[in-house]
Amino acid sequence: MPNPRPHAKTSIARLAGAALLCALSLLGCGATEPPLYQGYVEGEFVRVAVPFSGKLEKLQVRRGQIIAGGAPLFVLEQENEAAARHEAEARLRAAEARLANLKSGKRPAEQDVIKAQMAQAIAAAQLSASELKRDEKLLANGFIAPDRLDTRVATKKGDRARVAELAHQLKTAQLAGRDEEIRAAAAESDAARAQLDQQSWRLAQKTARAGKAALMFDTLYSEGEWVPAGSPVVTAAAR
Repeated sequence: MPNPRPHAKTSIARLAGAALLCALSLLGCGATEPPLYQGYVEGEFVRVAVPFSGKLEKLQVRRGQIIAGGAPLFVLEQENEAAARHEAEARLRAAEARLANLKSGKRPAEQDVIKAQMAQAIAAAQLSASELKRDEKLLANGFIAPDRLDTRVATKKGDRARVAELAHQLKTAQLAGRDEEIRAAAAESDAARAQLDQQSWRLAQKTARAGKAALMFDTLYSEGEWVPAGSPVVTAAAR
């Protein structure tokens, strides 16, 4: 059999080279996917709980959700804690009002009442003094008995004592409370403020927030379920 012509051999070689280049190109196009690795990934899991028990009122995250730092996680019922905080606020207001009242003395309206009573007592004392002088003259002329004069003297003394008593009350009303009472009221106010701070803290503990960005790995309770004190409600993986 005759050998192929030289130009036919060259064409076959060119076709084989082109086919090889195409195959290599296809292999290169298919190598764009990232490589796969076998092994384990360790995560830092945080189980979030609160120190008080209660019904789960709001669950604000879901499994697989990525959250930012400070994001709300869940809320337990807060009715008792809110009521206790309201009561503590009322006690603090009452204690502060009592302390302010002791520091400032009685109110002007109360002082006006004492002044009016003292004016009446002064008028009564002046009248009894005038009647005593009149009866002294009558007794000297023999028109009244001596026991009537004794009654006038006693009346005058009583009226003057009433004036002195009201003058003392007015002076006391215009002054601040005694140091012992003020210190006691200040201590009561401090105790009420501390109680309010404690109740505010208890109320805040019924709401849980994320300390930092995380992936919600699991939720362990559903809304409406009772959560014991210290029991984790969600599990998060820190990012």
